[in-house]
Amino acid sequence: MRIHCPSCGIQIPASDVNIDTAIAKCMGCNSVFGIKDAIEQDSTRHSRKRNRRDPVPMPSGIIIEDWGGNRRIVRKWYTPKYFILLFFCIAWDSFLIFWYSIAFGEHDTPWIMKVFPIAHVAVGIGLTYYTICGFLNRTIIELGSFTLSIRHKPLHWPGNADFDASQFDQLYCKENSRRQDNNGATQITYDLQAATKDGKSIKLLTGLPELELALYLEQEIESALGIVDRPVPGEAR
Repeated sequence: MRIHCPSCGIQIPASDVNIDTAIAKCMGCNSVFGIKDAIEQDSTRHSRKRNRRDPVPMPSGIIIEDWGGNRRIVRKWYTPKYFILLFFCIAWDSFLIFWYSIAFGEHDTPWIMKVFPIAHVAVGIGLTYYTICGFLNRTIIELGSFTLSIRHKPLHWPGNADFDASQFDQLYCKENSRRQDNNGATQITYDLQAATKDGKSIKLLTGLPELELALYLEQEIESALGIVDRPVPGEAR
């Protein structure tokens, strides 16, 4: 921070500046003046510099299309983890088929043998559908001047929505899920949320697997909507 005398304009050396009392003295013209405003402006400037985030590079699986002032962001769901899930689903579902081929293929099979795997069947159906979606689906985000549309295609998935983007004050990422799996490992996912001008919070996308992906989507949507990024308390950065 550099302090100049408001009377004669010369730069005041650090030895003539008292930060604790926010007073400086000019040895050139003997003026004594307050520097509180200068200290606050310098502190604000440095705070903004510290909080400014570097541009986030585009992750793999993202396509950006701009036309006529509108922007479309397409995110492919596929990652190598879906191959692992595919083999798991094949093993899980094959076992259930084998089980029921015995349960219904023999006479006088105990009823408990037919009822017991029902929960496993539900898990198998849900996990198989999730895995197929991972191979086929894309999330399409379409942005206009005052609109934001989110669609998951071609297979149905919760989260399709339309928003009035003119009400958005800020976008931010939130660490969404910490839970222990059977191996004791911690799983973390991220939500992309919007803070509205009336103080509400709206979830736009949930369950994003990587922070860099969530931050990139935040960055591109804010850019398309003309929103200047600011820190939000509790956000993941």
